[in-house]
Amino acid sequence: MTHDYTRKRGVVHTEIMLPPHVPPSFSDRAILWNSVELAEKAGNAQLAREIDTARPIELSREEQIRLVREYCSSQFVSKGMCVDFAIHDTDSGNLHCYIMLTMRPLNERGAWADISNEFLERAGSAERENAPEKPQPPKSPGLANLLMKYLSVQREKSRKYSQSWQRQHAADELKTVSQAVNFLAGRGISTLAELDASLSSVREKSDAIREGMKAAEKRMKELQKLIEYGENYLKYKPVHDELKTLKNGWTNKRDKYEEAHRAEVAELQNIRKCVEIAQRADQPEQTQTRAKRHDINR
Repeated sequence: MTHDYTRKRGVVHTEIMLPPHVPPSFSDRAILWNSVELAEKAGNAQLAREIDTARPIELSREEQIRLVREYCSSQFVSKGMCVDFAIHDTDSGNLHCYIMLTMRPLNERGAWADISNEFLERAGSAERENAPEKPQPPKSPGLANLLMKYLSVQREKSRKYSQSWQRQHAADELKTVSQAVNFLAGRGISTLAELDASLSSVREKSDAIREGMKAAEKRMKELQKLIEYGENYLKYKPVHDELKTLKNGWTNKRDKYEEAHRAEVAELQNIRKCVEIAQRADQPEQTQTRAKRHDINR
C-alpha cells in the first residue's frame, strides 16, 4: 500500500537528522525509509516509532524549529536513531510536530544492525530481547526543560520589547503635545475659550467654502452639459443646413429627407431649447422678465 502525503496542507517545515556515522544518502526521505523497510524480514515488523508533540504558539517559526532540533538531537540522534520530523501549522492554534524514529541501530559501516537474540548471543551479551507485556511510549524527560527554556527567553524578549515600546510611545506623545502647544502659542491661543472661538471662526469659513464649492461644482456640470450640446450641434448642423436648402416640389424631397434624419433634427431642436434656457438663467432678472413677456406676446 502506498500513501501520498504530497497534498497535505499546513506542513511548514520538514527535516531529517542523522547520527554522524550514518550514510549521507539517508538525508533523502525515500532512500531512508526504503532502506528501513528492506532491513525488516517479518511481514508484521514495526518500521518506526512515531511521536506527536504540541508546540507553543508563543515562539517564532525559527525558535520552534530550533526547539525541535535540540529536542531530537539530545533525546534520539545522540542515541543512534535517525529522525524524520515535520512541523504542522494550519493557523488554527493547533501547532504540532510529528517525529518518526528508526527502530534498528546502524553499525560503524552504516548498515542496519541485527537486534535479534541470536545476534546478542553471538556478541556474548547476557541480555535478552523480550517483548514487553504492554507497549510503553518513548519517554522524553528533556522536553519540559527545553520548553521552559525557550518560553523564558520569549517572555524576556516580550518584556524588553514592551518596556522599549512604552518608552518610545511616551516620547512620541510628549513630542506631539509639545508641537501642539507651540502651534497654539504662536497664534495667541492659551485658553480653552480662545481655542473654541478660533475653531468656531474656522468652522464658519469652512462652511462658506463648502457652499461655494457646491455652487462651483453645479456650475461646472452645467458648463460641461453646454459643451456637450455644442459638440452635438456641430455634428448635426450640416443636416439642418441641408434641410433648409431643400423644397418639397412634386417629389416631396424635403419631407423624405426630414423623415430619414428625424433623430438628428429632433436633437437639434432639443439643443436649441436647452441653450435658450441656460442663456436666460445667466441674464439679469429684468431681461428675463422681458423675455417672458415676449414669449407671452408670441
